[in-house]
Amino acid sequence: VGLDDAWQVCISDSVPGHDYHYHNNEGRSVVNQHRFPDLAGMVETAHGLGLTAGWYLNNCICSEQKEATRRLYEQDVHLLADVYKFDAVKLDHCGTQNDLDLWADLINKTGRRIMIENCH
Repeated sequence: VGLDDAWQVCISDSVPGHDYHYHNNEGRSVVNQHRFPDLAGMVETAHGLGLTAGWYLNNCICSEQKEATRRLYEQDVHLLADVYKFDAVKLDHCGTQNDLDLWADLINKTGRRIMIENCH
């Protein structure tokens, strides 16, 4: 089961002092809690049904335009693998997190088997 775009909160460019579109200033992706109040629970439910669950990153609806830092990659991989425990990730080419080698390196370092779908 894949969770595609629109899971995130798109933060306007007009918010003073905010650098990114769907990451907070600490580099953490901001999940739309109204639509997905328990993302980890959703993934757990999929696993309980014998399904795998995938997430969509470097997305298109509110793609990051500011140069991606390593911190953005690290925070996204932490959420992907450790917090929500997704089994796969679809990496698009809409934003600035386009270093597939870095994605793969960080994901592999988690020790979890996570399939990477390259949509570049």
